[in-house]
Amino acid sequence: MTNVKPLIDKFESLLDESIQEVWAETDLLEHLSLLAQKPSLLFDLIEEVGEYCYDVLKQQSDQLESPELLSCYVVSFTWVNQVKSFFILWRDVLFQQQKAYILQEENKVTKTDLENLQLQSKDVVLAAAEDVKKYLENEIATIKKTKRGVAQKIAKWKLQQNPWPIYKEQLVLLTGQCKHLDQQFEHLKVMTTSFYFMKELVREEIDWCKKEISKIKESAYKTVSFINENIQDRSAKIAPYLEEEEGKIIIRNHLYNFTEIYEKQSESLKEKTEVAVFINVGILQYKEVNFKKSTRQWLESEIFPLFYEIWELTDNAIYGMKMSLVNIRNRVLLATGENNENTKSNLEKSDISQPLSAFLNKADVWENDIKDLELTINERLSNCFDISNVFDLNKEFLPVPLEYTINQFRIDRNELAEKVKSWLGRITGRVEQLKYAVSQEESYSVSERVVRYIQSRKGDENNNQYASIFLTKGYLGESFWVGREREIQHIKNVIAQWKLGYRGAVVLSGTRFCGKSLFGDLIANRFFADGTIRISPMMDLNVEGRTMRAGYDLGKALDFIRKHTLNKRPLVLIDDIELWAGDGISLNANVRQLKKHIDNYNSQIFYMVAMNNWVKAHLDQMFEVSKVFQTEINLDRMGLEEIRKAILIRHGATHKILVDSDGNELPPIVFSKIVSKIYDRENGNIGDILNQWAFSARRINEETVAYENIPNYFMPDFLNPDTAVLLAAIMMEKRTNEYRLRKMFGPSFPEKYGSILKRLLSIGLLTRQLDGWLELNEVAANETGRLLGNKGYLKFNQ
Repeated sequence: MTNVKPLIDKFESLLDESIQEVWAETDLLEHLSLLAQKPSLLFDLIEEVGEYCYDVLKQQSDQLESPELLSCYVVSFTWVNQVKSFFILWRDVLFQQQKAYILQEENKVTKTDLENLQLQSKDVVLAAAEDVKKYLENEIATIKKTKRGVAQKIAKWKLQQNPWPIYKEQLVLLTGQCKHLDQQFEHLKVMTTSFYFMKELVREEIDWCKKEISKIKESAYKTVSFINENIQDRSAKIAPYLEEEEGKIIIRNHLYNFTEIYEKQSESLKEKTEVAVFINVGILQYKEVNFKKSTRQWLESEIFPLFYEIWELTDNAIYGMKMSLVNIRNRVLLATGENNENTKSNLEKSDISQPLSAFLNKADVWENDIKDLELTINERLSNCFDISNVFDLNKEFLPVPLEYTINQFRIDRNELAEKVKSWLGRITGRVEQLKYAVSQEESYSVSERVVRYIQSRKGDENNNQYASIFLTKGYLGESFWVGREREIQHIKNVIAQWKLGYRGAVVLSGTRFCGKSLFGDLIANRFFADGTIRISPMMDLNVEGRTMRAGYDLGKALDFIRKHTLNKRPLVLIDDIELWAGDGISLNANVRQLKKHIDNYNSQIFYMVAMNNWVKAHLDQMFEVSKVFQTEINLDRMGLEEIRKAILIRHGATHKILVDSDGNELPPIVFSKIVSKIYDRENGNIGDILNQWAFSARRINEETVAYENIPNYFMPDFLNPDTAVLLAAIMMEKRTNEYRLRKMFGPSFPEKYGSILKRLLSIGLLTRQLDGWLELNEVAANETGRLLGNKGYLKFNQ
């Protein structure tokens, strides 16, 4: 039969080896890993000893020597309890060293402190191990010294239930706690690293903002110096320099870049979990923590609001610098003439650079504000944002202010009831207001809603001086041109190919007011400055000193151009092809002549033809007109940043200060948000956006205009089949009159469509020009086209 002594000797040998191996490990993480693993190995031998003694005492064989019997009683009733105490100590040492490691990672204790803790814990564990090894021998010797001690002790123990199963269960629990602590430690390490990277992410982002403002200020000072040096004798150099500097300023998507990294770090944070945080009289106490939720709530309430302020201040600087450069460039171009190297300016240095001087004063304030916000953020991060705070029993992990979620109520039932009643009253009031607004909306007729939509887009008559520069159509010069670089490069390549003998024919398509005419004029002035022939119906066409009346015969006009430009390679620019119909000549006939002319002379003449999307779709269906053109340039949408710049240039040319409804100068970041909102509402159409801006501007005085949001009314769906057919016909021709419509609709016009036409005129959807022609009201043209497109009466979008 196996004897208990060899089993205990084996356990004690493993105990010595384990302590030696654990504390001999110099790598701190490996040391902690071994410290967590060893209890399981030691328990296996303890279980072997305990089970052996349990079986011995259960059998109580008379042949069993009494010393063995006594040893098994001591093992089962007292020695295992001593071993349990040792396991508790081992677990506590593991917990404290893991906690110290987390503290050291967060720089709350030094590495020397951690090493000293290791040495001290080794001495304690060695002393406790020595007590365990001596305990069995000493306890047996003490019992034997007492008269009839062995017999009395065994007799007493026989009357008691063997405690080994309870001790075994407790040892299993302690071993499991060591494994749990090891797993918890791995999670805490990862989360500590994530917290560190989140802190660094915040600090790096703040540093980037500070550096960006410093860089912008440096650029501003450099620009002021350049202006002062060149304003008198070389002023023509200033505008290109300003354009180059403005192009260097990159607008960064702070939120996207930050959120992408922040979300990635958040993935490593644990959801709801129990964390061992404290040891109280040998009992491991736990705290339930949702690390992911707590972290998100704390950052969103304590850090991100301050962070957003820093971003906004940085954006103020970026947009403020861009606005200053655009304003100065525009002033220089308007005052000195474009690209004239010999121009001498009488402009004052201080007048020209004043926007930058004002910007620099604001930039200093923004810089100081960022420093104050940075100080607060760092203080909060240092005091609260550490994983080790989970071990603090006296406070919640990452506590969120109560006002972040709900207003604090006193614990008084009557007061709570009053507040709830008051809240319900406010909510009920809002619901009633909403119901009233809905009922009012429903009470309006369709015609009233159309009128309201059109009226809301009428500008301030007292502000015509400011609005006129936004409402002016056509080419205003290079100083007012922005964007469309991709389209310009595209057409430049086509022109280069045409010069090599390839087909030279481009169609410019898009919705109303998207800039087709302006784009065509730009291409003409850039690439065909001395060789552009613009033709439109009923104009006097002058080519090489010879004149003819164009009328409505496009083929005749093109033949006249070809006859008198045999030794030239001109650009023929035809804007609004749909206007070429009249005097008995249809649009279809003119398009056939255009196709024939392009096919015959496309290598000698460069043709550029502008038309609306719905006209092009119709001509494609009838004549496959797209096949005659080398390429199509669609101008429906313009980039958001390009449109911001276009508004800035025009605003700068007015030399007025832009303020909000309270009279405060509009911050660049607010300006940017306003433009983004208009951009989305008007689907990126440059003309509609400029009109919207002009309608929203209100004159304050000679020097100031205010931006006011106009009601965001929607065009109601007022179409029925007859109205839709009539409006589609008018949109297809762009401008018409009763005579043309009568010819188009025949006998049904006076009976059916005449009354519809009068109704559309009365509500302002159609307007009659001074020359008698009928057109769609410009403020509603594209919205009407969109409704017709949705109903399938024409193809509105490309």
